[in-house]
Amino acid sequence: YGCATEDFANFKPGNIALIKLGDKCYRTAPITNAIKSGATAVILNYQAFGLITFGWNPASLNQSIHTPIIAISNELMRDFTESLKNGIPPTVHINFHVERNTS
Repeated sequence: YGCATEDFANFKPGNIALIKLGDKCYRTAPITNAIKSGATAVILNYQAFGLITFGWNPASLNQSIHTPIIAISNELMRDFTESLKNGIPPTVHINFHVERNTS
């Protein structure tokens, strides 16, 4: 779950952290620990609801962050987990589209 910094002891900096949030710790602790461990992105799943929304203060890292943090559905998390169990690292492509309101 990533609640303790020790959970990332074998994490290779530069990788993407895949975190399944639960009720074991405050929701933002795994995000902070992943970023401090060198994650280039954080993919989250909150098992109770699929997608999550919550406030997180990046100032808790005492640095500015440039790490993408996204939330995924339960179904997608299951796909990722199965892929990893079978020794096949999942590939993630993320596209962002920004629309500006001109009115």
